[in-house]
Amino acid sequence: HILSHQSGLYRFKKKITQQDLLDWDKIINILENQDPDHLCGKETYYHAKTHGFLIGEIIKKTTKKSLGKLVFELLSKKLKVDFFIGTPKDQLSNIATLYENKIENKILSEFNAFNNPEHEINFYNNQDWQIAEVPSMNGHGNARSIAKIYDVFVNDLILEKNILLSKSSINKCLTESVNRIDKSLMMPIRWSNIGLILRGGWLFGRNKESFGHNGWGGSLGFADPVLGIGVAYTTNKINPTMTSDQRIINLLKKFYELSKN
Repeated sequence: HILSHQSGLYRFKKKITQQDLLDWDKIINILENQDPDHLCGKETYYHAKTHGFLIGEIIKKTTKKSLGKLVFELLSKKLKVDFFIGTPKDQLSNIATLYENKIENKILSEFNAFNNPEHEINFYNNQDWQIAEVPSMNGHGNARSIAKIYDVFVNDLILEKNILLSKSSINKCLTESVNRIDKSLMMPIRWSNIGLILRGGWLFGRNKESFGHNGWGGSLGFADPVLGIGVAYTTNKINPTMTSDQRIINLLKKFYELSKN
């Protein structure tokens, strides 16, 4: 239920700041001491800012390692990709400065899951944020790396090596967990067992078998099992929206047009 956004802990009821997000123990204490908004499994609310803390704390208690450390060991190091939750200091110079698209700012102000703490774009450009581990919010990487991670799920050459998961495990991960209106995003979403979105319309290309995840700002990554590839788009010009970003839709339409040839 936590992975598929059904835990009821989709928001912080106590007012917090962006700086508070850097204090892991403080955030966990807040979540441990607040009542869920609904019974576990009864509703679906996208856990925009709590998701990574909930998952990360479970991992921390069971493995004695942080989620960022496991991501580095199991993904970044094995796949030789530049993707981090908690960016090493020697990689900070590779991070692009984020800019906000002023045309669409404040578009998410009505969503409780998004507006506490409120977004101040310049905060995400400081090194304290970049080196901290704030899973589900501050993964740092590039499109090539994200696409390669999605390749793990659908590229036969990679699957045969069992680099991360066996085919049977991947099938379990991609089994539908819930299909209903997500009340944070106010749209129907099919969440898989590991919290990936199953078939996101043109956001994940033309093939209905595709799965992935988009994020705040316009970036996204997905896997297309029909073509057997991972696809990703990243941007540093932030559109504060979780819905369709016309930039990536235009690119995907051209990509699929070329893939026919």
